[in-house]
Amino acid sequence: RKKVPEAIAKFYQTLGVDGATCTRCLVCVNNCPTGSISLKGKRFVFSAGCTACMRCYNFCPTGAITIDGVLTDPQKFPRYQGPEA
Repeated sequence: RKKVPEAIAKFYQTLGVDGATCTRCLVCVNNCPTGSISLKGKRFVFSAGCTACMRCYNFCPTGAITIDGVLTDPQKFPRYQGPEA
């Protein structure tokens, strides 16, 4: 596997979950291909294994994933969920 560029390697540190928006459905945890998201008590933890694939962001049904603590407007930044059929 190629070494992840430094910018991506630190990206996980900017990710978070908005507690008021999150329903604790665990879609982010279950869809993370590297297992880099876990729920510790009432808090989500993003670990260094994150490759910035953004599945958590794109598949969260309530849009609760934050970047630098900011929720994004899905109208302005649509979630990508694969090619249309």
